[in-house]
Amino acid sequence: MDYQMITEQLLELLAERDVVIRKESMDSERAGLCRLKGQKTFIYNPKSPTFETAIRCAEAARIEIDDIESIYLRPAIRDFIDKYGSDG
Repeated sequence: MDYQMITEQLLELLAERDVVIRKESMDSERAGLCRLKGQKTFIYNPKSPTFETAIRCAEAARIEIDDIESIYLRPAIRDFIDKYGSDG
């Protein structure tokens, strides 16, 4: 599974948990989870490298999903979160 597919599936997973997904063209390649007007929001730059965005998505998923082991995830997605989803 390529990084674009991983990113898309992680964004979908976040959206299913009521996280607003926003694409913002910015000078920075930063991405991440924040709270805007009381709503959990994941902001990313669509021009950023896909791998970097996938990592930020994995970190956000690790934060948003209390018991990630309790839900079904495709093996490639679970492996990516386990490898790159450090919440610290």
